Amino acid sequence: MMKLDKKDWKILWQLELNSRQTNSEIGKKVGLSKEVVNYRIKNLIRKGIIKGFYTIIDSSKLSYLSCRFFLKFQHDDPGKEQEIIDYFVKLPFTWWVPSIDGTRDLGVVLWAKDTYKFQKIIRDALNKFKPYIKEIIPGVYSKFHIFKRAYLADKKSNSEPSIISTTGDYTKHDEVDLKILKIISDNARISVVELAKKCNTTAAIVVYRLKKLEKNRIIQGYRPMIDLGKIGFYWYKVNLELDDYTKIPEILKFANSHPNIVYAYEVIGGADLELEFEVNSYEQFREVLNEVRERFSKVIRSYEHFLFFKEHKISYMPK
Repeated sequence: MMKLDKKDWKILWQLELNSRQTNSEIGKKVGLSKEVVNYRIKNLIRKGIIKGFYTIIDSSKLSYLSCRFFLKFQHDDPGKEQEIIDYFVKLPFTWWVPSIDGTRDLGVVLWAKDTYKFQKIIRDALNKFKPYIKEIIPGVYSKFHIFKRAYLADKKSNSEPSIISTTGDYTKHDEVDLKILKIISDNARISVVELAKKCNTTAAIVVYRLKKLEKNRIIQGYRPMIDLGKIGFYWYKVNLELDDYTKIPEILKFANSHPNIVYAYEVIGGADLELEFEVNSYEQFREVLNEVRERFSKVIRSYEHFLFFKEHKISYMPK
């Protein structure tokens, strides 16, 4: 764990709110010059606390399903497990690949044009690695909710609105939009000038297109990719089985308000509701979990949890 001072935490919070803010804009909000903000961000990157900046893109608005599956390995072979991880990381249509400690070993989230394509991806993987895969648990996101990491600002509750993705509403776009999205998906703080050069267009066109992509909610936000371990945090997932689905909006409202609940997923083929916590210890995880259980004791039938301990890939746009 690396020690951060109050200014570093404030900078992380501003980047969490919008990673495309300029150093000058961040500086005004945290009480530092743009030069000092630039130095501190570079230092956070150098230390590996910030691993990059990514753009949140709604796949459904580009006519993609957002799908995922969990894997459980068998025949203990670390070399083969790494080969499987590398295989999924290199696939152009995967956008998140985390290692897991608990009832699963690996998660794979990807974009697919339809369920046939999703099935083919699973079958291709099984054809290649089936002797080493004990179980595969597929699912298709119907909706996922992204909440701000209010704990970065030491807030007791979160008042920022959630980002709700995979809404299913196709939005018209063209090749220029796709070029911009592919570049900015992995580099959310890229300058307009540099982005224009890479897209072989003008800065004015890029500014216009970005505003349009944001207005149409194809681009839903810009975030830092934080190495949680280096700031002393852990990432847990809790799968809830419910007795009353009408209470899901109430659970989501509570989740959005909690500083340590950062994601919620509604999945076809998954649990009734999936929540993800970022906490500074197992004890804090139990505290947050117990808050949820006590508040919704008449709704939650059962639950299971596991720990994400390493992200191998995150990119919200297929290449």
